[in-house]
Amino acid sequence: MRIEKDILKTVCVLVVLVVLFTVLAWLPLGERREHTHDRIVTARKVARTPDQSTGEIAKLRKAVGDLTAVVERAQKVVPKTTELASMIRMFSTKMKQLGMTDPEIQTQQIVEGANYNVIPLSLKFQGDYSGFFQFIKAAEAQDRLIRIHDLQLKGSPTQDEPVSVSIQLTAFSEGGGGQER
Repeated sequence: MRIEKDILKTVCVLVVLVVLFTVLAWLPLGERREHTHDRIVTARKVARTPDQSTGEIAKLRKAVGDLTAVVERAQKVVPKTTELASMIRMFSTKMKQLGMTDPEIQTQQIVEGANYNVIPLSLKFQGDYSGFFQFIKAAEAQDRLIRIHDLQLKGSPTQDEPVSVSIQLTAFSEGGGGQER
């Protein structure tokens, strides 16, 4: 009978060990496995369906592409060279068309900035006030970026006398090196 008691004790110990293993290891791991499986299923659903951030990224990518195309098609208002012949020709032609007299155009020393060049110009002429106004509108309508920083009128715009005009303006170009030329 002694063998039976030993077998009974062994079987009881084995049953206790199986119960302890089941309660302490197998059940918690199974719950973790189920939880992990649920998280995987949820992540797969999210990965399959685009969310708002994905849609926003696509919209932004398209907007950047559209803006890049617009920039590439746009005319450059700041040319790469300091060449002024076409601008001076336009000023001369416009003065002549508007009946301006005593035209004088002077270029001054080009100043190189860090990323751009500054090209100062002086214009002087005489003519009627409406012609002067049309000249300013034509200068502003150019493809090239210019800035009028000094404008002097002598004479009265209401009288039939011509007005004397003196304009100091600046044109710009790309480049530069930080020194005067």
